[in-house]
This record gives sequence, structure tokens and C-alpha cells, in this order.
Amino acid sequence: MKKPYISGMSVLLCMMLCIMPGLIEAQPVIPDAGELDWLILGPLAMPDQEEQWFDMKAFHLDYLKELGGETNARPLAGEQTAGTVWQRLEAPGMPIDFNRIFRSREVLNAVAYAYTEFESPVAQQMALKIGSDDGLKVWFNGVLLLTLAINRAMTPDQEALVLPVQAGKNS
Repeated sequence: MKKPYISGMSVLLCMMLCIMPGLIEAQPVIPDAGELDWLILGPLAMPDQEEQWFDMKAFHLDYLKELGGETNARPLAGEQTAGTVWQRLEAPGMPIDFNRIFRSREVLNAVAYAYTEFESPVAQQMALKIGSDDGLKVWFNGVLLLTLAINRAMTPDQEALVLPVQAGKNS
């Protein structure tokens, strides 16, 4: 006779949780990317202005060599790199739109970087959706996860990745 009673209690508990979802609050494990502080660098013009963007030579240049290279860079706000200063964007929302940010600068076909760090209490996976106006590279925790040498217009969420978040600091 106890089995039906336990099953009845389980159903009652499930009904209570479904009816009153405010009793249990889910805590975000990873902060929203739009709420993080980001550092941006750019626009970085192609070294040879005669070059056509579709040649993709600038795409393959490592503009962060003085910071240990693109894979190892850990920039600081106000730090000068490749003749340009890293600027802080505080909780910019998403997407980070380089065309809007650098609108006042007359540079066509340039490279720009965005960098952030965050803490995670546990190792987990995180989805990243990203778009780009032409080429795109994504590093996460020092690993190059995506390289697209492509000529296209930007729309949000053109690419989707699963990022291997580690417990502790991630960048």
C-alpha cells in the first residue's frame, strides 16, 4: 500500500513545482556575454593599401605579436597594440557591432579584435553564435576554434560553436 502513496506524493510534488515555478530559481552559471566587459582593438588597416580584401593577406596577419600572439594575448584597457589602443566596452549588449563602434573612422576592409574574460564555477559547454562581415577567427582559452576566410555580409548568428568552458577563468 505504501507504493501508491509514494507515487501520489511524487505526482503532488511535481504538480506543485509545475504550478509554482517561482519557488525554484535557476541561477545562471555563465554570465550573459552582453553583460560582460569587453576590450576591443581596431580598426587595424591592411599593411598594403593596394591589396584587395579578397586576397585575405591581412586576415592571416597576427596583429597581436607584441602581446604574445593572437593565441596568447591577454590585453589590458589602454594598452597600445599595433599602433592602436585597446578600448573598454562595458556591458555593450549583443551583438558587438564593429561597424557601428568604428563608424567615425574612414577605414575600409580592416581587422578588429574583441576580448573578454569570465569565471565559471564548473567545467561545462557553452553555445556561441557569431556573425562577421567577411573573415572570422575565434579563439577560446588559447585555442583557435574557428577560421573562416570568406567574403560575405554580416548577419547575426551565421556561425554556431560549442565552447569547452573550464572551471575558473576563461578568455
